[in-house]
Amino acid sequence: MIVDTSFLFAFYVLDDSNHERALSDFKAASEQLIITDRILEELITALVYKQGIAFAMAVLEETRTNKAFEAYSVSREEQAGIFNLMKKVRRDLSFYDYSSIYLSHARKERLLSYDRQQMGVLKGLGGV
Repeated sequence: MIVDTSFLFAFYVLDDSNHERALSDFKAASEQLIITDRILEELITALVYKQGIAFAMAVLEETRTNKAFEAYSVSREEQAGIFNLMKKVRRDLSFYDYSSIYLSHARKERLLSYDRQQMGVLKGLGGV
C-alpha cells in the first residue's frame, strides 16, 4: 500500500485532526506501507515548518528503521508517467499528489491518503 503525506503527517503529529484515524489505519494495515522518496521529501519539509527540525529528524529516522515502512525511489520512467498524468488530468494538485496517484494506479496498489481531491482523481482513473 502506498502512503501519502496526509496519512503520515496525521500519524506522527499528535494534534492533527486525523491522528486517531491514522493510528487505526496503521494498525489495520496488513501489507507493507510504501513511502516514496517524493512523499518523504514533502513530509519532512512540512514537519520542519510545523514541528521543527528535531521532530522532523526523529520522524525521518523512524521511517528509516520501522519495518512496517518500505522506502521506494521513483524512477525516470515513472517520472515521465507522472508528467503525462499531470497533462491528462490538469487539476491543481502538487507533484507529490500526482506521484502518489500515478504509482497507486500504475502498480495497482491501494493509496492511503486523507486528501479527498487526490482520492477523487484516483477514483476517476479507476484506481484501487
